[in-house]
Amino acid sequence: PSDLEREMAAGALVVDTRPVDQRNRDGELPGAVVIDRNVLEWRLDPSSSHRLPIADDPARRIVIVCNEGYSSSLAAHT
Repeated sequence: PSDLEREMAAGALVVDTRPVDQRNRDGELPGAVVIDRNVLEWRLDPSSSHRLPIADDPARRIVIVCNEGYSSSLAAHT
């Protein structure tokens, strides 16, 4: 969390995969894009017709955030 602002300033796309109840409880991440974990791959896939326009640079660093690091580490691996 302490690196979030620096990562964004360097051009990283920060993706928050936490469910709405966790975001409401713990707070939003300013500047982060919210993408549900179950649709993450096709929303970021450069070849997907459902890709988000903000995910148009395959060389762009992507930081995936979840509640405890478990699902984000699996998503990063994928």
